[in-house]
Amino acid sequence: IERGATARRGRLHVRQFQEERDRVTLLVADFRPSMFWGLRRVFRSVAAAEALSLVGWDTVLSGGRVGLYAVTQDSSVAIPPRGRVRGMLDVIGGMVEAHAQGLQGLATHGRSDEPPLDHALSRLHRLAPRGADLVIASGFDAGGADLPDRLDALSRRCALRPLLITDAEAEELPRGRYPMRIRDRQMLRLTISGERDGPDAERDACRTVCGQRMQVLRSGESLEQTARRLVG
Repeated sequence: IERGATARRGRLHVRQFQEERDRVTLLVADFRPSMFWGLRRVFRSVAAAEALSLVGWDTVLSGGRVGLYAVTQDSSVAIPPRGRVRGMLDVIGGMVEAHAQGLQGLATHGRSDEPPLDHALSRLHRLAPRGADLVIASGFDAGGADLPDRLDALSRRCALRPLLITDAEAEELPRGRYPMRIRDRQMLRLTISGERDGPDAERDACRTVCGQRMQVLRSGESLEQTARRLVG
């Protein structure tokens, strides 16, 4: 009871206290060479950036802070968590910078030097505050032997939300080896396993990878469809 205000105004006044909760979301973007692939609409790397941007805007518009950790073939880009629109614009700028670095590394070195994802995520224990929301958008290719343990440790420290970015059109191709022409008229052969398990609805919604339940997002779908999947 607020005794001073009650005495001055002659009516009962009650002071209410509400604990402040600082919501922190760290967005993790995988821009390694395997993400620069797509048969329809956009590369998986672009779909990952779109999904993370949607999550980031939701965070800042609800009063939280958002940061970024983007990994590429040669380096990484880290943006500390900040609030408001300015903080999200810094995150978007960091993703644009990292994506350009990833494309440059792919053009220079090709895909032969792709670092394993477990090594690329090694800094997250220092960057992600305890209790933060940790959203990782990746295809989880070339994960490395320690990736399951790395994700399990992160899930105990943070609220882990892995987003599995897929190229569904490639998954629907029949099994076989496909010839592909790349730059400088070079040829390579792409092997498609064609192995798909489980009901379609279950596969489209989520999958278990490295012991973690992951939400599936398709790079060929529209941004509106991606937003509906994230909300769902």
